[in-house]
Amino acid sequence: MTAAIPTAHQSELISRLRDTDDRRAKDALTELVVHEGLLQAGRTDIEVAPTTAEGATDYRLTDLGLHLEVTRAGVSDQKHGEQRRRLQVLQGLNQVNCGRFSLRAAIHGAKGTPSVKTVRADIETWIATLDPVAERTKLETDQWYEPPSQAFTFDDWKVTISATPLRADAETEPVLSTILETLDIKSVSAESVKNTLKKKRTQHAALTEPLLIVIDVSAGHLSDAQVADALYGRRPLIGWDPPRETGLWNVPERTQTPTEPPGTGPDIVGVMVLDHLHFTGLDAVEATLWLPPDSPSPLPDSRWRTARCDPKAQWHRPECR
Repeated sequence: MTAAIPTAHQSELISRLRDTDDRRAKDALTELVVHEGLLQAGRTDIEVAPTTAEGATDYRLTDLGLHLEVTRAGVSDQKHGEQRRRLQVLQGLNQVNCGRFSLRAAIHGAKGTPSVKTVRADIETWIATLDPVAERTKLETDQWYEPPSQAFTFDDWKVTISATPLRADAETEPVLSTILETLDIKSVSAESVKNTLKKKRTQHAALTEPLLIVIDVSAGHLSDAQVADALYGRRPLIGWDPPRETGLWNVPERTQTPTEPPGTGPDIVGVMVLDHLHFTGLDAVEATLWLPPDSPSPLPDSRWRTARCDPKAQWHRPECR
């Protein structure tokens, strides 16, 4: 996919893909996948990083005069900081000598970034007390076997290590620890999508050509109903309740507020929502192009499914194309 990007832009893209800040790497990946999707849709008029009065957008389809701005709706800076600290702890733990065991680490974090040197020594001392042959025999003979585990505390942090014995013929691996944590299904919300759209509208306020915003929501679960709330306004929970919030393209039945007047930003002619993004390609990606009320698709013959406003529905049903 990188080879399909014009040579002049490849170095900058590759640099971001290798960035130690995973947000920059994921931003670059999203842009790369969108470019590949446009190519597979038959577009041959893709201009990369076209210059505008307020800085470049990501892409411009020259035949349509249409700009694409690619972004992600992800976790907050605070949540991202917590995840990076946990990753640093995990990287430190991955230097543990696992012996003849496969280790798993459940990490419970605090605010600071601790030193894991001392706790690594404690973990190795504990592993040395375990008999891998005896534990493997228990694993193979007892269907209710639970691997031995031990909790360790360090600098207000806590890590619980479980040690699963390797088979006798398995090669010893120097690094076998993995982090276990539950997906935060609230990491992407209708509000975060609204904030992302507002930021892009402000960023390109002087853009005179139409704009299509592409948002990757792979960082968390986001339903069609939540997307509809962000774009068309939040429906009242009960029919006689007053409207609650406006959206990008307000629908009177939802908000009792007309669509925002011209001059408040660029003409946003569509919002494409991407999910299940993965660096291996487009096979697993779900892409839905959401459109303003009573508006045609800005991408003729698009292979992406489209969703249109239906004020009477609780959500907006995608139309497969």
